[in-house]
Amino acid sequence: MAPPYRFVRPPADYPGPRYMPSCRVLEHHLVYWQNTGKLIPDGFVVHHRDDVGTNNAFENLELIERAEHGRLHNLLSDEYLELSCSHCGVAIKRTARDVRSKQKQGQGRFFCSSAHAALAGHADLGIREPKHGTSSQYGKGCRCQACRQYNSARQHRAKIKASGAIS
Repeated sequence: MAPPYRFVRPPADYPGPRYMPSCRVLEHHLVYWQNTGKLIPDGFVVHHRDDVGTNNAFENLELIERAEHGRLHNLLSDEYLELSCSHCGVAIKRTARDVRSKQKQGQGRFFCSSAHAALAGHADLGIREPKHGTSSQYGKGCRCQACRQYNSARQHRAKIKASGAIS
């Protein structure tokens, strides 16, 4: 999945390539040029340090070789990171690729089981019941009444937003 880069209209004195048909440029290329006065040399790319393709602050950008960039984004699936469960603190292992993917989706916490993920979700919702049922191997989280109501309301809000009634 390619990062969601932004295209912008460059100033008239921008010497870099423009993409047809709208003659726009990648925003991070423009930011790099505005701060360094240089275009990106052949064999190099501008890398987003936090892996968020729309965070184009100059402090978040770095010029690196294309091969090194490929290694950064194509970590081997057997490379593991040591994490701890955000609920109980037990040590867990997750592939670097999985951790990076989840972080890009906005997930900052990792759990040793779906039950602990559900309990943490309940804490976020203010539910204080000690036990909750999960959907076991399906990984859809808790099926308690409070969570079903919460998910139903969330889906309803998403439908309304998709219809254009709320922006």
